[in-house]
Amino acid sequence: MFGWIVSRRRAAYARGRRAIKRLPVPVLVVGNIVVGGAGKTPAVLAVVEALKRLGHRPAIVSRGYGASQRHPRLVTPVSSASEVGDEPLLLYLQSQVPVAVGVDRSAAGSTVLRAHPEIDCIVCDDGLQHYGLHRDFELAVIARDKGLGNGALLPAGPLREPLERLSEVDAVVWHGEQQHAQSGQLPAVISLLNQAALPQFALQLSMAAPVPFQEWKAKLFHHSLHSDAAGNFNQDAVLMREAHPAFEEPALAADSEQAWSVWQGNWVHAVAGIAHPQRFFNALSQHGMQVMAHSFSDHHRFAEDELTFPEPYPIMMTEKDAVKCLDLNLDRHWVVSLHAQLETGAIAWLHSKLES
Repeated sequence: MFGWIVSRRRAAYARGRRAIKRLPVPVLVVGNIVVGGAGKTPAVLAVVEALKRLGHRPAIVSRGYGASQRHPRLVTPVSSASEVGDEPLLLYLQSQVPVAVGVDRSAAGSTVLRAHPEIDCIVCDDGLQHYGLHRDFELAVIARDKGLGNGALLPAGPLREPLERLSEVDAVVWHGEQQHAQSGQLPAVISLLNQAALPQFALQLSMAAPVPFQEWKAKLFHHSLHSDAAGNFNQDAVLMREAHPAFEEPALAADSEQAWSVWQGNWVHAVAGIAHPQRFFNALSQHGMQVMAHSFSDHHRFAEDELTFPEPYPIMMTEKDAVKCLDLNLDRHWVVSLHAQLETGAIAWLHSKLES
């Protein structure tokens, strides 16, 4: 029944019975056909960073899941996660590009373009099934550790659309380890993509060593000091951040390994209100921590007493959860950041698609 509804809805757009809004700049949709936890947020950040390095001026459009208001609006330095959604707020603070949210993504796109006429392309966060917005190309993100679950449509499985929908996107981005290549219907996915001769790229994900919550919050606040009320970021802020020792970029390679080494064998609490909390807990364990796990539902709004535990261990949390806690007084909490980078082939593909 769900599959029939999905196909009827898409056919209505294809046959003109439902309107499709075309924006005056190219639109790249980053999405997937599964519900939650596919890694779209880090993929969006990586795509935006690649576009900036190519000389473009991108903006991000998102639905704003969990936002208290449904009408199109810009994310600003004074926005809260409850107002605009946790992921859009994190995207805004991390990407330093304009972000607009709204149930109607085409209206949100028009909103950001009116406020920022310099924008020359839009990245749509998780809008693969939002057919009311014309897209110039689609990028599907697939996590190797989850794949497509049991391969069934909702509600029997995690799929929003049939597997065959992947053969219609313009490219696929994979993230995760190769040892998961036999999980979650992935052999069928790989066969389908190879038959369709679709470009396939890798998204490299890495976890930075934990940073105290207040220090992480100060860095975000430092970023927002260099933006106006409409959300325009001052490009000079990047140079100022590089010159300020308190806001250095995350340590890499040997420095990162040394930063993680101090946690070896230590007990920690780990809090996660994300689609797949166990993924976060496993990652901390792989870095040598002894983890006391505390799972919450995806997009959970935390109260301060939910983040307090009798054992005096440090408390680890993801950035997606931390951004929902900016107004809380957290003193023994640490934030673990996830960084994503597209392979060079994907960046070249983005450049060619936008040029064409």
